[in-house]
Amino acid sequence: MEKRRERILVVGNGKSGTTALYFRIKKSLPGDAAGFFEPVCFEEIEKSAPQLGHTIAKVLLPVEAGFLEQLGAFFNKKILIVRDPRDIIVSSLLYTGAYEVMWKRKPEQILECLDLLRTKETNPFSLPVIALLQRLLDKADLTGYADWISHRVSFTVRLSENPSFFLFKYEDLITDRLSSLEDYLGFPLTSDTDIDKEFSRVVRTKKSASWKDWFLEEDIEFFKPLFAESIRKFDYDQDWSLNAEWKILPAHSSEYFRRLVNERRSLEGLPQV
Repeated sequence: MEKRRERILVVGNGKSGTTALYFRIKKSLPGDAAGFFEPVCFEEIEKSAPQLGHTIAKVLLPVEAGFLEQLGAFFNKKILIVRDPRDIIVSSLLYTGAYEVMWKRKPEQILECLDLLRTKETNPFSLPVIALLQRLLDKADLTGYADWISHRVSFTVRLSENPSFFLFKYEDLITDRLSSLEDYLGFPLTSDTDIDKEFSRVVRTKKSASWKDWFLEEDIEFFKPLFAESIRKFDYDQDWSLNAEWKILPAHSSEYFRRLVNERRSLEGLPQV
């Protein structure tokens, strides 16, 4: 690896483990590897290419066709990371709701959302996830939201059928089942799982199947047809049974949500809530 120049691309949907995998691989490369964290155009990479040694980039799906073709031609190792889409929903509800939507609202609106999450923690049967989505993500139009999900599922499934991409699961990353990925990359991955401090906000549970503590029957009815293709394609459990004893920890719910809201508000010079 010291003699060859590695160019590694990580792609995946938001909250599918792209950040964790990006930093795990970056730390495994010798020397000071060049990193491109969610570039929005190929020019960001291309202008530095002649000076680059080992290079790694991570890009969120979906990607415009032209940009994807440019990435595919430049990078010699391309990894598509996938995650159980039901877990992505829960993780996105909290991360996106806090860091991208609710932080800018009036404090009383943010506190109302925190109260909803605390109610869900105390009594998981009290609120379906789709009701929380409507409040925390402003997804009043669930039909439009369903269309948005369908587009992402279709894009990810199509990309997985591209033979130039290596398919890897988030669930294997968090349990250190790395041998197939290491064989593909041609080098071992470090045991260091820390990510850079400025991106530490993305870390929540580092677990799988938490959706079983969050979903209600209304959620299953809504999401099951939307995720059928993805769950089948990526060999996730097609059993939608929920946990007999539900437990939602505040550290993974309301406290996490509040921390992210305040982190973003601090960056924008707004008071804490």
